[in-house]
Amino acid sequence: MAFLRHLRNAFAHYRICSTGNYYCMKDVDKGKTTMIGKIDKNLFHELIGFYFKQKALAEEQCIENIFPKL
Repeated sequence: MAFLRHLRNAFAHYRICSTGNYYCMKDVDKGKTTMIGKIDKNLFHELIGFYFKQKALAEEQCIENIFPKL
């Protein structure tokens, strides 16, 4: 969960840049760097795709909890 929080913060605060085949990202909290990373663009896209597939599967399995019948 911490990794996803760092990714969210990097995107939210525009601390992501593209360098060649990599994304470089940084998360800062209260003036301190809490995460810095470099990831291959293709690997990052696969990671995000995997996340959304898992989210869709979880929602499909729990549809009654998300949208209860009235």
